[in-house]
Amino acid sequence: ATDNTNNPSTALCGIVKDAEAYLDEWVDYHFGLGFHSIYLIDNSKQHELKSWQDKRRNAGYSVRVLPKPGTHRQMYGYHMCAAEFKNDHTF
Repeated sequence: ATDNTNNPSTALCGIVKDAEAYLDEWVDYHFGLGFHSIYLIDNSKQHELKSWQDKRRNAGYSVRVLPKPGTHRQMYGYHMCAAEFKNDHTF
């Protein structure tokens, strides 16, 4: 577990499917609001956001894409994201 008391950080979990055309704008907007890290659940069948993630991470952004294809993945995705990263951020 990470103690973020002296270095607070905020993270955002989201679920994405077939929205790569709008993703840069959406991510930039949320970083502009003050989020430190963004975790995206990629609900596409072929992990289509892998190259997008690599491009953004290479540019210095704290983004991570987690492939979770299938139906009825939204609530599972949010619970999984919160459980996996809850100790890495203050909010």
